[in-house]
Amino acid sequence: MKLTAEQYSQCWKDRVGKEEDALISAFEASQQKPSTPAPAQQQQDETRSVMSSATSYYTDLSSRVSSSSVSARKLEILQQQLEEERQKRVELETKLRKFQK
Repeated sequence: MKLTAEQYSQCWKDRVGKEEDALISAFEASQQKPSTPAPAQQQQDETRSVMSSATSYYTDLSSRVSSSSVSARKLEILQQQLEEERQKRVELETKLRKFQK
């Protein structure tokens, strides 16, 4: 099954979302200790900062994958067109040989 660029993009968004949730849960679980409200706010800010960086990385990666899949599809179409033109050329050469005899 081949995915379109839009489907790849959606898959990456879903994956990033799941990973963000898992990372936030793991980060918060590892940071759980009695604290005052100020450090808790700082912890949330740090978590958001880490997640923002991760999201940015995956967005860049997703756009590269989308571009790559679009390029691959274009290449596939061009190769198919080339093969069709080759077949036409072979047919014409065969007809030309028949007429020349």
